[in-house]
Amino acid sequence: MAKTTFKKPVVKAAEEETQELLKTPNEPATIEAYNGADGSGWGVEDIRIPYFSLVQKTGQLSNDFDPGGFVFNKELSVGDGKDPIELTVLRADKYFVEDVPYDPDIRPKRFNTKTEFENEGFSLDYNSEMRVKEAAELVVLVPVEEGRATLINGTDFYVRALWVIQSSAFNTVGRTVATAMLAGHLRDGVHFGKWALTSELRSNKSMSWYVPIIRSMGRHGNDTAEFIEKQCIL
Repeated sequence: MAKTTFKKPVVKAAEEETQELLKTPNEPATIEAYNGADGSGWGVEDIRIPYFSLVQKTGQLSNDFDPGGFVFNKELSVGDGKDPIELTVLRADKYFVEDVPYDPDIRPKRFNTKTEFENEGFSLDYNSEMRVKEAAELVVLVPVEEGRATLINGTDFYVRALWVIQSSAFNTVGRTVATAMLAGHLRDGVHFGKWALTSELRSNKSMSWYVPIIRSMGRHGNDTAEFIEKQCIL
């Protein structure tokens, strides 16, 4: 009678897969693996950056916050507009947006370059029927209390925020930052600069509104600059 031998099932592939996930004591898992590296599919495009806003005299934010102050993510007051906030601009992108009356159901056209809007018949001329206005998106580093921070440098606590500026704010903030980047002390990188941010009430014959005011505080020290480059810039 032939002898029957019972072999253990081959589980090599499963064992290899398990070891790849868990690693052995001699090969600890890297922080990069836990944070979604090695083909997890996550990318910079999945990062959500909350908005940074200046509270005006009217509008939804004015129901909960004092006009002239600054708010993060529509829920956290980060400054009253009187005492300066130390702000860092991590990135600044200029664009052009169709100038139309506000309507929540209409999304104005956006153009990245002058050539793009001119090809569609738009103009920067104030009297043009198809007018665009200059705008910018700034990614900024904002100081907050420890419990709300997502970026920490020793005893300094921050959040990253997206600030959209148009009209008066484009002139008072956008052009000031652009001048420092293109012809001033931040030509080697806008993130090296620190700014004092306040607000100011302006008016004409029919209305009044708050505008942000930004003033240079020079450049960050080496340690802070290194933290910003390694931890804050996307």
